[in-house]
Amino acid sequence: MQIRNAYQLVELTRSKSSEKEAQLEAKLRESRAEIDELRIILVEREKRALLQATAAEENERLKREMNKARSKAEDEALVLAESSRAAEKVALLRLDSLAEEADKSCKKVARVTEQLDAAQASNAQLEAELRRLKVQCDQWRKSG
Repeated sequence: MQIRNAYQLVELTRSKSSEKEAQLEAKLRESRAEIDELRIILVEREKRALLQATAAEENERLKREMNKARSKAEDEALVLAESSRAAEKVALLRLDSLAEEADKSCKKVARVTEQLDAAQASNAQLEAELRRLKVQCDQWRKSG
């Protein structure tokens, strides 16, 4: 009877042990599944963090390029403005020179016109004198 009780006790212990082992294996599978899920979540978060870091680096790079381009554009605008001011100054000097030349030309035209008028008046006087002399010469010939 004791042996039988001992066998029953051993069987009962085995049964409980098997049951406990099955429960522990189920819990182990659940834990492994949970660990796998957590690993997937961790990998996704690492990817997201890497993408954010990459995006932040890209943003910084783009900001630097934009600032460089803005600086270059400002420099070019300054050079263009200086060049425009220089060209305007040259044009104003040229305009002053041309205005002076035009003024001189107008004065010369007035002087030449005056001389022409004087020459024409003198020419008219000489022609009148020539006609008078011609008439006088004709009169002398007829009288002589």
